[in-house]
Amino acid sequence: MNIKTYTFVKYLATVASIFLLIAPLTVFVQLWKGIFAQQSTAITISIILVVLGVIALGIYIGLRNYLKDKSGYSYQQKDKQKLWISFGNYSISALLAVTLVIIELTASKQAGMISFYVMYPLIFISMILGAIFESLSRINEQIFLYQKEYLAAQEVKQAKVKKLINQQSDAEKLLAKSPPKNHKQSDLEVNEFVKPSGSDKNPFLDEELNQKLKEQEDLEQWLNKEER
Repeated sequence: MNIKTYTFVKYLATVASIFLLIAPLTVFVQLWKGIFAQQSTAITISIILVVLGVIALGIYIGLRNYLKDKSGYSYQQKDKQKLWISFGNYSISALLAVTLVIIELTASKQAGMISFYVMYPLIFISMILGAIFESLSRINEQIFLYQKEYLAAQEVKQAKVKKLINQQSDAEKLLAKSPPKNHKQSDLEVNEFVKPSGSDKNPFLDEELNQKLKEQEDLEQWLNKEER
């Protein structure tokens, strides 16, 4: 149960009102201008619109009354009065619309047009009053539903925060249980990794010594050649 449900139901009342307004208007335009080639076309359209409008309005009143009992809001007496005034105005508009269509289709052209001028404004006014009183009847109920949705959203938010805190606490407990590292052992491992494998001799010093020995050997060979 939320605000969107009321919005959908309100659209249903709007659609019903449009059908009930268009039906007698269609017959009136046919009597005035003759927009359809055959009178039966206007009769069929107007009857279909009236039937759809009455059905939609009946569904709206039933759903609105059902939602009133399911929202969890305790209606005050003045709210109930406004709601029933709304239902009454919608019902009157539907009754007037049906009556006007019947008069337009059965009476003479002049009588039908005069009836339209008199009754059509009453239909329109009744629908406007029905919509106004319906909105007034659910102001407090809407405030109650907004607060209910807000509290539900806050509960969900708090549950998520609590879950994150629990996860963080579990992570801290796991870190506390893990054994600390031995720094001396780590230093030895690093030294063993850095220490070169094989002989401790410096390969650069060995190369230099070999070079000097070779030069001395070459010098001795040259001296031997000179003596000969």
